[in-house]
Amino acid sequence: MDDSSGTAAPHDGSNGQMGGTSALPDSVELLVVGAGPVGLFAALCAARQGLSVRVIDDGPPREERGYATLLHAHSLRLLAEQDLAEGLKRRGQLLSTVSLSRDGEQSATLALAEPVLAIPQRDLEHALHDALIREGVLLHYSHRATTIRNGGERAEVSVMRVPALGPSASGETPEVDCSLVTAEFVLGADGHASQVRSALGIEAVRLDGIETYSIFEVEDDRPPRESLELAFHGELGSSRIPLANGRVRLTFQILSGLAEPADGARLAELVSSRMAPAAPLPGAIDFGTVTHFDKRLARLFGRGRVWLAGDAAHVTSPLGAQSLNLGLAEAAGLVRRIADREQGRARVDALALYAQQQQREWQKLLGVNVLFSLLPDAPRWVPSLARRLVPALPLSGPELDAALRTLGIVLY
Repeated sequence: MDDSSGTAAPHDGSNGQMGGTSALPDSVELLVVGAGPVGLFAALCAARQGLSVRVIDDGPPREERGYATLLHAHSLRLLAEQDLAEGLKRRGQLLSTVSLSRDGEQSATLALAEPVLAIPQRDLEHALHDALIREGVLLHYSHRATTIRNGGERAEVSVMRVPALGPSASGETPEVDCSLVTAEFVLGADGHASQVRSALGIEAVRLDGIETYSIFEVEDDRPPRESLELAFHGELGSSRIPLANGRVRLTFQILSGLAEPADGARLAELVSSRMAPAAPLPGAIDFGTVTHFDKRLARLFGRGRVWLAGDAAHVTSPLGAQSLNLGLAEAAGLVRRIADREQGRARVDALALYAQQQQREWQKLLGVNVLFSLLPDAPRWVPSLARRLVPALPLSGPELDAALRTLGIVLY
């Protein structure tokens, strides 16, 4: 069992690896590109299903503070299968309801069949790092996949070690180290600017305009609450997520003031204009930023020996943490089918069929090629917000369908 202590996993910074010092192998069953939560989880699932696996990432090990995310009930079940969920729950905040409001007035309270977990993303990454080290899986940081030859019985990946910027201490320019890795399968979990997706020639289609959010983490001296607050002001979404240790995360979608700093004055303005009139002003700001989300969906989630998961395949707003959570599900599903293929238990087209299912799930979340039907008892505020509400809830799959039905919404 993993107690997810949250301490940073050791790494050999000079070699760009975590958990070991050996070079990239010539051959591996699964090469994971990207060492974010989705890539790390894919590697852990693969190792525990008996696959030889390596992870590469073109950046250095991430040691910055971890900003909060939501882990859906389905993600917690997947993490429990890897003996990680209980340790994460001890450091996060479980939330059992979603409070919905519009223009400052309470609209509904949605009871979740199973709680979701608010936790810093860094804690999730550290837990996955530690588990991978115990499995003997090496993570090669500062290594970039430059080209991918996808076809036949194996994929061939050209990998370049990314040199440090500028000359070394001796004044010499570092040499560029390149290698060729053949892999039975490649999983691209390398984010919204995915090199793997580009190598496949797959377009990520923009589905809507860019959305901008002001995000804060602040002290909160109110008694702990187990409810995620989701509010809409017109069509602009906001959320309040209680965190452990007397903190709260506040997220506001904005259309104006995009260049204004995310400071105390801006936070006070947003709270007073976008939350309930009686909402108290939060305490000291731990963190504030303005960030942009360009909603996109890949036309395909992969082909042949190379597949995509997480932000490499889809990007949406941060309110429901959908891209991370469906990314974890995609990683688990793809790895399971890869293991079945390697062990002769799956159809040749199992990966393609699964990817098609996941893309259809994303079309539903993003309102693409989907019909919304309203039940007779749907509240009056629901019709105008249905498409905004669907991806903002911390649910997916059958659990999302069931929750939407309680609000009078049916998707086809």
